[in-house]
Amino acid sequence: MNNKKTIGIILILVGIGLFIISFAYVKGYDNRDGFLESLGQMEFVLRKGDQPKPETPRPAEDFHPVKEGEVILIPVEEEDAINSHIAVPYKYFFTIDIFIIFVGIGFLILPKRSSVLK
Repeated sequence: MNNKKTIGIILILVGIGLFIISFAYVKGYDNRDGFLESLGQMEFVLRKGDQPKPETPRPAEDFHPVKEGEVILIPVEEEDAINSHIAVPYKYFFTIDIFIIFVGIGFLILPKRSSVLK
């Protein structure tokens, strides 16, 4: 077996292995919805806290025109900063896994010397 095929097989196995291992640690998967429908809700939780709440709109009288160069400070309550929910969406890891698998398939499919690449 030549070197490119070995690299291709290793990349495919790494991509599949990362998918299986990372899927074990993901939160938000629902059996009733299926994988693709749950993909937007799945995430790796880095810090467990309250779920993010939608922002309540402020009344219009709180707003004023912003002048050029003006800095606006938005106060953050200390309690909100401590109980914040930090998570990374799973779809980014899934995209990396699929990319690694496709690169591995590319190494398997492309011949050793290709006249197309010259």
